[in-house]
Amino acid sequence: MTTNTDSESPVIVATALHKRYGRGDAFVEAISGVDLTASSEEFIAVMGTSGSGKSTLLQLLGGLERADSGSIHFEGNDICRMSDSAIVSLRRQSMGVVFQAYNLMPTLDAVDNVALPLLLAGMGRRTAVPIARACLNDVGMSHRMGSRPAQLSGGEQQRVALARALVNQPKLILADEPTGSLDRKNTHAVCELLCDVASTAGRSTIVVTHDPAVADYADRVLTLEDGQIAERMPMGQA
Repeated sequence: MTTNTDSESPVIVATALHKRYGRGDAFVEAISGVDLTASSEEFIAVMGTSGSGKSTLLQLLGGLERADSGSIHFEGNDICRMSDSAIVSLRRQSMGVVFQAYNLMPTLDAVDNVALPLLLAGMGRRTAVPIARACLNDVGMSHRMGSRPAQLSGGEQQRVALARALVNQPKLILADEPTGSLDRKNTHAVCELLCDVASTAGRSTIVVTHDPAVADYADRVLTLEDGQIAERMPMGQA
């Protein structure tokens, strides 16, 4: 874990975010006026009960959902004002997303799963595969590079998913319940990897979790309640 200072430049800044679902009287205010700033080399955990807006917030930050109002500044751009195609391009270039369900392609082995974002961005296979192999080695999966997802344990699949999120050398990592289906041993292993990720190359890592064991690794913990940040805790008080 790292200690951040006010002098560190923010990686992403969200201001007055609002997101609602439904119409008329049948609407839900999923996110209501949330402000969030993440600095380089910072690991932030976002906690809250089911339905508190955690996953929606992460989707807004990654441009996977559109905010109804507010701004999200990342890499000099306001994501909320960008076209869908521009957001996809920005995410491929500068963000890494890790899902609880891994979202690995079942017909591809570990190397090809990790290389996929590079290939989709137009990189040639001859260049992409060595980069993918290096990322798998970094997460301790050098011995399973030729294995498909069905041949891997949950912890191994999540390591492959993390390698895939890192393959484009992103400035921002977004992880949605990345340890939700893992046992305690694998939970701690993935958390250690996420901490390492946050402390390298000026990256920022934001993790949605319900698990206090994950929050213990964070530099800062934000608690969402009814779409609003109800509590902010610095490192060591989660």
